[in-house]
Amino acid sequence: MFADRLGKSKSWVDKVERGARSLDRLSTLQQIARVLRIDAAVLVGGNTEPAEVTHRAEGVDRIRVALSRYEIPLGMPAGLRPVMPVDRMLREVGHAWTTFQYARYQQVIDIAPDLLTNAQRTYAQAPATGRTPLVERTGSRPPC
Repeated sequence: MFADRLGKSKSWVDKVERGARSLDRLSTLQQIARVLRIDAAVLVGGNTEPAEVTHRAEGVDRIRVALSRYEIPLGMPAGLRPVMPVDRMLREVGHAWTTFQYARYQQVIDIAPDLLTNAQRTYAQAPATGRTPLVERTGSRPPC
């Protein structure tokens, strides 16, 4: 009955129960919590803090700084690093989105600050084509 409510096979549920399959997607955990009518935090041990909390907090702070440092309208120089071409920037945004989709959040936290800065710099160099990785959807990817 549980497998049916989840829309998964009995074999899938059995593998999860035995530990042969891991639950590494937040969306799956949320779906299980809905079926069980419990808070998703219970499934992930909401009362305990992961060992990487400090590292994550520092990463989130780096993202916050990158978001608040918008140099394009201020006419600030691009810096010493070369500006990333639009096609490469699109690949980087796609990689970040795929990383997020696979629930590799620590990797997303690690790459997001530079990705945001590079997207702004790419836009500043090529406003017509450079805005795509900065603000628009490309294919099935969401905006950066």
